Amino acid sequence: MLSLMVWKEITEHLRSLRFSVGFILITGLFAISGVSWNLRYAQEIAQFQSGQQESERQIRDYAAGGPQHLYRMPYSVWKPPSAAAFFSSGYGRGIPNVAQLTPYEVRGFEQKADRNPLLFRMDLDWAFIIGLLGSLMALLLTYDSIAGEKERGSLRQVLANQVSRDVVLWGKYLGAFMVLLTPVLIGTLIALLIIALGDAGGLQSGSGLVALGVLGGTALYLSAFVWIGLCFSSRTANSSLALLALLMAWTLLAVFLPSSGGLMWDKLEPAPTESEVLKKWADSIVPGNDPDEARVLENYAIKKAIYTQYWNQLVRQIEVGQMATQVSAVASFRYLCEALAGTGVLRHRAFIKQVQKYSQALDNFVRQEDARDPESKHRLAPGYSGLASTKPVRPEEVPRFFFQEVSLTERAEQAASSAMVLLLFNLVFFAGAYWSFRNYDVR
Repeated sequence: MLSLMVWKEITEHLRSLRFSVGFILITGLFAISGVSWNLRYAQEIAQFQSGQQESERQIRDYAAGGPQHLYRMPYSVWKPPSAAAFFSSGYGRGIPNVAQLTPYEVRGFEQKADRNPLLFRMDLDWAFIIGLLGSLMALLLTYDSIAGEKERGSLRQVLANQVSRDVVLWGKYLGAFMVLLTPVLIGTLIALLIIALGDAGGLQSGSGLVALGVLGGTALYLSAFVWIGLCFSSRTANSSLALLALLMAWTLLAVFLPSSGGLMWDKLEPAPTESEVLKKWADSIVPGNDPDEARVLENYAIKKAIYTQYWNQLVRQIEVGQMATQVSAVASFRYLCEALAGTGVLRHRAFIKQVQKYSQALDNFVRQEDARDPESKHRLAPGYSGLASTKPVRPEEVPRFFFQEVSLTERAEQAASSAMVLLLFNLVFFAGAYWSFRNYDVR
């Protein structure tokens, strides 16, 4: 009996205009996302390679001046574009991709892009397409599943034939869920094929596992919205009221709550401004007018500790805001995709740590090279000139910066909390739909 109910729901949905429109929109947007990704990724790779060439030129120029130049001059290191950002960009257009540093300090992070900074552009990634269109389509398929059949009188006829309410409810859920997955699965296959055949570099190692994880999260996410639609439909007497209530709920869950993270970040996890950090460092400087090397190094160690705490506070502020906005299933799904893809704040935190390690590696290398020169005074500290070795260093021996992507294990651990939130949404609205339908007046 359940299989007959599921087949009945599937055929009704497939014949509906809303499914046809949703299918065309979702698969079409996935195809467009694949094409736009190939174009965008090629541009970002070209920009990254240009930055790498500039960094290489810096190292070769500094190496000619020996340890003294290698220690005093600034370096620029670039974070490569993520090859998995088509799953979820993690709002990468606002996250720094370049670090400025010296062997004795990390000076800061900035965002460099070859585009008009006044132009705002939303990335058409999988999280955006599924998060907005997938959830909306789920509600449009289910808003009249119960209330609409009551209006037409068909629900009373089905239950009069001794079909249990449990079978009816599960038939409607499974039918809507399977139909909803169809355009998503076809769309993702189209996008993956376009990316694989594109000239931007194709699919990278590990993309298959990430895609499976994202599709698993998609199943949890769309399932939650199917239960939300059935719950609202079984709580109202007519389909028009159910549709109105669901559209209001969708606006809250998909638009308002995910966009309120910025307001929550400042309140839940305050972070100092950059001017406040500069003042804190100025107040912490060890006083003294004599050119003492130990005091200079101590002051820069204090600065390093203050700025490391500041950058960690900025990252923590975003993470707290993300946790707060997970009261929205849409936000939870986006953070799940972002974690699995290894983009967004997770990748930026890794970038900060690796840049700090690279700065320390440069410092160690320069000191080792300077120690080899018996004519050097070995005075390596900010502000000291002419007191270290100026003998050229072989450029190929200078450490280079290579960004290491976050491991799949760490990504999965990060995504687990969002998956649990989506599972909780499923359980809560399943319970609501089940209880409401068990007590629903079909007359």
